[in-house]
Amino acid sequence: MSRYHASPTHILALVKGAAEGDAIKHITPAGLGTHLDDAVACGLLTVGSDDYDLHPTDTGRALYEAHLTGLPDGRANHWGSAVPRAAVDQVHQLHLEATDRAVVVEAELTGPGHGTVTVPHGTRHATPPRATLGRTRNAAGRATGWYIDPAPGGPAPARATGRTKNDAIRAYLRTLGAWPDAVTYARIRYTLPR
Repeated sequence: MSRYHASPTHILALVKGAAEGDAIKHITPAGLGTHLDDAVACGLLTVGSDDYDLHPTDTGRALYEAHLTGLPDGRANHWGSAVPRAAVDQVHQLHLEATDRAVVVEAELTGPGHGTVTVPHGTRHATPPRATLGRTRNAAGRATGWYIDPAPGGPAPARATGRTKNDAIRAYLRTLGAWPDAVTYARIRYTLPR
């Protein structure tokens, strides 16, 4: 499986074609290669007796029914902005999981302006990185954004900041060396104070 898939749209074209009974209905035979490998690795399709005998998995069928039935009948190259963003995002997320690069962030808010952040999956660090989450303030004491300070002795000694909590967490993930596409599609789970 390739580290970066060439085109989520063409993976979606294979899923749509397989669900409609014609694997190459929306893509040329020359487009099978990497796109087919990635669609199979992402758990969207299975291959029968040859490369044209494609069958959607349960995940592929659900993706088709939720997002792909309304796409035009022509080739995927002509779909343009008709491709739903949610379908593209799902392909990216599945690809990150299949290549073991998906990032998971646990953010526990212990108060209204602070908390802790742990990254249990998706970095190249043996021990899950932990950090403190808090509010940035201007000279007048007004909250202006969020910061993340890594735990003493941990990786990434620099403070990461952002306008929102998610922005600060994504900046922190970049300092940890997470892959750029994994930072974009990181799963951030917040736990609110009890």
